[in-house]
Amino acid sequence: MQRPQSFSIAAVALTLTSLVNGQSSKVMSQGREQNKTQSDAVRKVPSFKGTGVVRPSAKRPAPQAAPPALAIDVLAKLIGKEPGSLYARLTPSQPIVANRGALVFAHAAVVEGGAGYADYWRPSLAEHEAAQKEDYLALWLKSSANSKYLIDCVVSGQFVPFKVIGPNLSASQISELPETKGHLIFTLDATSAGWYGFQISGSGYNWTFYSCEVTNL
Repeated sequence: MQRPQSFSIAAVALTLTSLVNGQSSKVMSQGREQNKTQSDAVRKVPSFKGTGVVRPSAKRPAPQAAPPALAIDVLAKLIGKEPGSLYARLTPSQPIVANRGALVFAHAAVVEGGAGYADYWRPSLAEHEAAQKEDYLALWLKSSANSKYLIDCVVSGQFVPFKVIGPNLSASQISELPETKGHLIFTLDATSAGWYGFQISGSGYNWTFYSCEVTNL
């Protein structure tokens, strides 16, 4: 007659223990949530204030507008044939064309996307020569195998010539402009698929980049 009563007492004790443990876990969980809420409540959100100022002018005036595009017949005379369809047009306001091309402005003084130019300059030639870093524009083009392209980069500079270093830094050419503004015209013969990189720089310490237009050949 005592065994059923002992079993009943043990069952009740187990039930009470479960309830107590469950309530304890619930209370602990609620405590953690409350602490987290209080922590979030006391977290300070940075607030900035001040007075407006007039945007300071650049150390030198912005460059003039880019020279006009070259006519098709002029390009045809330069390369011996008319260029084909447009492959990519890269500018400071649109430096990337997905899976086709990209620009990287290495150590440019100013990249002005709204006005559409990138400025490379130093206050003096001595500072330019003393600098440990070279200022250049990196042009990357992605190509399929056995493809050819005409590349027309619009630039201006205080001194000429401009230098174009070819893919993988394996070849270079010097392209001299007849005026302080003009077009750097060169071609790419891509034998295999992949990305091809170029470095474009001015020989002086004051030059500006406007755009690169790539067309199929």
